[in-house]
Amino acid sequence: MLSHAHPRRRIAAVLAAAGAIGLTAGGCESLKTGARLTPQPPDAAAQAPPAPKTPGKHWLRVSQYVFYSDARLDPADPLFRELEELPEQIQSELSLPPG
Repeated sequence: MLSHAHPRRRIAAVLAAAGAIGLTAGGCESLKTGARLTPQPPDAAAQAPPAPKTPGKHWLRVSQYVFYSDARLDPADPLFRELEELPEQIQSELSLPPG
């Protein structure tokens, strides 16, 4: 009985199958759900504010660290002394070989 199916039904079935294949081939983009992000025109990048400058008026080297700042840093600050001793403290607490 299937071999003698009506030609219009057969055409409809083929079209339905082709439509289903077309939708799955397009993936989620074919459903058009949610808001789409529109690409910015090239002029929008030129209108962006300039990036802030990095600090660099003053610098201070403490052990293996270098600090850059716009304000003067006190090399005698206890925080810098702690940072200077930190590698040795880690080495001793973890019992790491010198190196």
